[in-house]
Amino acid sequence: MKETKPIKILFAEDLATDAELALRVIRNEKIEFDFRVVMEENDFRKELVEFKPDIVVSDYSMPAFDGMTALTITRTHSLFLPFIVLTGSMNEETAVACMKAGANDYVIKEQIKRLPFAILEAIEKSNDRREKEKIQQQLRESENKFRSVLQSAIDAIISADTQGTIIGWNSGAEKMFGYTEDEIAGKNIAMVLPGIFTDEQQNWIREQVTLDGKGFEGKTIEFEGVHKENKHFPIELSLANWESSGEMFFTAVVRDITERKKAELTLKESEQRFRMIFESVSNVAVHGFHSDGKIIFWNKACEIIYGYPDSEAIGNNFYDLIIPEKQVANVKTETRRMFETGIPAPAEEKELKRKNGETIHVYSSYTIISLPNNQSEVYCIDIDLTERKMAEHQLRLLSRSVEQSPVSIVITDKQGKIEYVNAAFSEITGYTREEAIGQNPRILKSGHHEPDLYKKLWGNILHGKDWKGELLNKTKSGKLIWEDVNISPVTDEYGEISHFVAIKEDITQKKKIIEELTAAKEKAEESDRLKSAFLANMSHEIRTPMNGILGFTELLSDSNFSGEEKQNFIKIIQKSGQRMLNTVNDLIDISKIETGQMQVVLTPASAKEILFSQYSFFQPEAEEKKLKFILNDQLQQSEALVLTDVVKLDSVLTNLIKNALKYTDLGSVEIGSYKENNKLFFYVKDTGIGIPENRQAAVFNRFEQADVGDKRAYQGSGLGLTIAKAYVEMLGGKMELESKVGFGSTFRFYIPATEPADQVNPEPEIVPKEEKKETFEKLKILIAEDDAIAYQYLKAVLIEIPCDILYAANGEEAVELCKNNHELDLILMDIRMPVMDGYQATRKIREFNSQVHIIAQTAFALAGDREKTLEAGCNDYLSKPVNKNELIEKIKEFVKSRNHNK
Repeated sequence: MKETKPIKILFAEDLATDAELALRVIRNEKIEFDFRVVMEENDFRKELVEFKPDIVVSDYSMPAFDGMTALTITRTHSLFLPFIVLTGSMNEETAVACMKAGANDYVIKEQIKRLPFAILEAIEKSNDRREKEKIQQQLRESENKFRSVLQSAIDAIISADTQGTIIGWNSGAEKMFGYTEDEIAGKNIAMVLPGIFTDEQQNWIREQVTLDGKGFEGKTIEFEGVHKENKHFPIELSLANWESSGEMFFTAVVRDITERKKAELTLKESEQRFRMIFESVSNVAVHGFHSDGKIIFWNKACEIIYGYPDSEAIGNNFYDLIIPEKQVANVKTETRRMFETGIPAPAEEKELKRKNGETIHVYSSYTIISLPNNQSEVYCIDIDLTERKMAEHQLRLLSRSVEQSPVSIVITDKQGKIEYVNAAFSEITGYTREEAIGQNPRILKSGHHEPDLYKKLWGNILHGKDWKGELLNKTKSGKLIWEDVNISPVTDEYGEISHFVAIKEDITQKKKIIEELTAAKEKAEESDRLKSAFLANMSHEIRTPMNGILGFTELLSDSNFSGEEKQNFIKIIQKSGQRMLNTVNDLIDISKIETGQMQVVLTPASAKEILFSQYSFFQPEAEEKKLKFILNDQLQQSEALVLTDVVKLDSVLTNLIKNALKYTDLGSVEIGSYKENNKLFFYVKDTGIGIPENRQAAVFNRFEQADVGDKRAYQGSGLGLTIAKAYVEMLGGKMELESKVGFGSTFRFYIPATEPADQVNPEPEIVPKEEKKETFEKLKILIAEDDAIAYQYLKAVLIEIPCDILYAANGEEAVELCKNNHELDLILMDIRMPVMDGYQATRKIREFNSQVHIIAQTAFALAGDREKTLEAGCNDYLSKPVNKNELIEKIKEFVKSRNHNK
């Protein structure tokens, strides 16, 4: 049973007693209801919206607003909401006015018991009215929709009576036949469908009518329609009959099938055309078959590809002819599925067989044709892939070769846009395939080459010529690489350039090796040249002073020369010896530098004093050559103090000044110093011969002067500037050179202006003391020396000292003599001797004699020799050649020290 909801009643009543009376009457009738009672117009409007009553009961006369106002508000709110006027008295005119205004009923309060029945009746009528309105609205909408569909239909829709008189004509008919509805109304349908009422058509129509009109369903007929302009065209007609007021009518739906007929004709022609194509094409095999596999169509290409003529193929089963035995079961299953579902098998490559048993690769696709008798035929189109497979194989080999090639391969279009790069390209350049494709090869440009090179390159390849050359390119990371590049144009079937192929080999390492080999060859040649120059130079630097020593020594024995002349000979011999010693010292120094044995000893010194000392030392030589010798010391006294290796700084200045004086015949030599940016700068400037620009770097090479081929006789080993430059760099500085041939040279260098941790007071002025002649007791001296000449020299030097001399030719003899002569005062110990060297001999002597004073002497004079001799037990050290005065002075110092300690 359907559950009923309580009736919602909205009362408009100003008297509470009347409202209560009305509610009691309604309840007495067992009516379930809910209610609201209002007296004000605003409250009435509000409850209409919020309470949503099913019926309104309103008093006609109220102080705030009357029943007619309430009725007007109600009808504005809803046309179908029931409204009952409840009043104490009402005349006939008022009642009529209320009903005309839209009230459903009125009840006089004296007849209040009628109110429940009036409410129910009003609600029922209102619901009926609402439902009827809804139905009518739906009918109107349906009619409008039908009319809209009718008018918008592309097909012509024509209605006529059984005599053919037209009573309906839509816009589609107007467009199709050219007549407006006004022109055609009442006319006979034969005007546009002349064949519809022929005897044949009339008989057909009557047959369909006997089937209660259902005979027309799904039936269409074709014949001609006639346009207003008397143009005939094919149409397709479907009919429907309907009855109205006992009279029969027809509606015809007419479709213009002109285009369809054209399409059918075109299709037929196309079918004939394609049949001819399929019959004549040589590499596309087309064969058709029924569901049992029997072949019904076999074109010429099938005969060529598979080897069976159509006489052997048609009527036979294609499974037996062209399907390999191992595939028959699967092919039958797939064929059955196609016929059952009507869905063609997917196109794919297949291996089939020829009549001679050979395998053939084809690409097969299928189409299913449905026949009117509900039968189907399947047609298979096979494309012979034999040539393509061979091409693919060759292409695969080529592609693999290109992809795995160790050289870069780049393919661009005609505009230079990259379309392909191989793996080697990515590995060499750093650009991935995705990053490179779409780019221009200019992403590799390094900026090293001139634009003309690229202009010529493009000129060549755009004219169909190859271009070969080397390019310095840049990788993604910015690394520069040399590539050997070969670019070739690729033409299409019309001979037009379509692409460019670049084959590029990274020859960076190869060029580096070639450059290194070239440099090595040049260096070897240069070394050979330098060796020759060095040998010639050393021969000159040794033979020249030796010639002076030997020659003038021989002259000393000639009695024809005076004593003054012989004294001059002795000076020449000494000068020659010093020259030879300088050469040997240079060789020793460069050897120490190159083997890393040269040590830097930092001590506080005054740069001003060092420079002044150099100036004082070389001034006589400058005066002798009549050169202007200039000192330009710009250092303040406070700036001059520096922590440096004084010996090396002095050696650098000595070498530079000696060179300046040597290569300057006229003009001046200027030496100077200044401080700038916490650096002490020194320079030596001359107006000498100058150095060619291409030889300026070479002058710092070993054994090399500005021009090794110079025929002028400049003395020197060729090591001075090499040593000077090395010393400057060891001191933390840098050497620079500016020179112009014929105008002179300026050598400039700096060292860090490092101040000593503790300020050193200037050295006190040395006041010459009156020389005292030393007198001391007779000494006993052992000379340990394997070289007889050196022994004779030392023996001659020691004549000035009162002494007895013992001689040992090797270290072992020296140890024995020392054991047998406990009173020995001094040993002059040569380091390099046969049987036992000086180090071993000294250590053995110290085992039994710690008092004897041992002075080591060596011709090595290498770094660390002094320390090694002292470590072995020697007290002092002299380097060969031994200077007479230095030896005598050391002996005197020994004697003084011993006497002081007694």
